Amino acid sequence: MIKNESFVYPQIDLKKTGAWLRTLCAYKGYSVKDIQDKLHISSNQAIYEWFNGHTLPSVNNLLALSSLLGVSMNNLLVDNVHDVIYRDDKEFNNDALYRRCRGYMLYINNRVIRMCKEGNSEAS
Repeated sequence: MIKNESFVYPQIDLKKTGAWLRTLCAYKGYSVKDIQDKLHISSNQAIYEWFNGHTLPSVNNLLALSSLLGVSMNNLLVDNVHDVIYRDDKEFNNDALYRRCRGYMLYINNRVIRMCKEGNSEAS
């Protein structure tokens, strides 16, 4: 092990993760009510909190979402180190879902960056 290499500690970006979860759910055709029913969540407010980047789903809910959406848990989270959502090329190589979601994510990234530069604290 080389000790001189610096390790960049990844942190989950709540805003981008929320926007990504909203995008994936919408693309797969799931409404907030559908997710609430399928994950047995008592209030839809929790889901809106995820989508707006205020909180993250619990590990159990992340696991359920990954199963429902057909992606790994790692691919549901967006961090400050990786810009690519699907890190496994074998899983979504040349797939229309990958291309469309990647386009949405680039749009979201640019929007969040622009809002931060403008001093807005909330992303819609």
